[in-house]
Amino acid sequence: MGFLGAIPVAGPVSAMVIERALDKRFLAAFLLAVGSAVAEGVYAFLAVLGFSAFAERPWVAPASKAVAAVVLIAVGLSFALRRPKPEPEPDGATLPAPRDGALWRQWFIGFSVTIVNPTLLATWGAAASMLVASEWVTLEPLTGVPFGLGVLVGAAGWFGLLILIVKRFTRDIKPSSVRRIIKWIGWALVALGAWMIVLFLRAL
Repeated sequence: MGFLGAIPVAGPVSAMVIERALDKRFLAAFLLAVGSAVAEGVYAFLAVLGFSAFAERPWVAPASKAVAAVVLIAVGLSFALRRPKPEPEPDGATLPAPRDGALWRQWFIGFSVTIVNPTLLATWGAAASMLVASEWVTLEPLTGVPFGLGVLVGAAGWFGLLILIVKRFTRDIKPSSVRRIIKWIGWALVALGAWMIVLFLRAL
């Protein structure tokens, strides 16, 4: 369920993972994805504990749209307006690799972008209800732990596969083409964020 739930690529986490993978920052992309998957697992765990009713409060939906709009526009502009990296020197010198500290911050980015979306409680609450209705498993508070871990592993698994796909099919793409793709993704996220603003105003 975590694997399938992570497949839609319209969200900011998917866009950031693809952007880093296109930029050949594969470890950064995976750490960001794992951070997001951990947050998804936390919400899945809380949903089994019965916290999904929190997401049904009237202010939660408008607030989540406002947060989504801010995140989407911020991420989109960072893609669209990003300056190209300096090219290596003619003598073959390469740019220094990112430090481990910078990479581990990617985990926090993925986690924070996902954890601010409380409607995931309702999403995973519905998923848990579907499991109960199918009579495949009886969900009790204790089973929230394996359920949350399953969502975490499934979501991380999808993003890992996505990174491998991007790595495989963009091997021969020119850096200038990659930059154009990233800019297109950025403006698409800005447009999606603008639509979220419209939905927020409607909800008000």
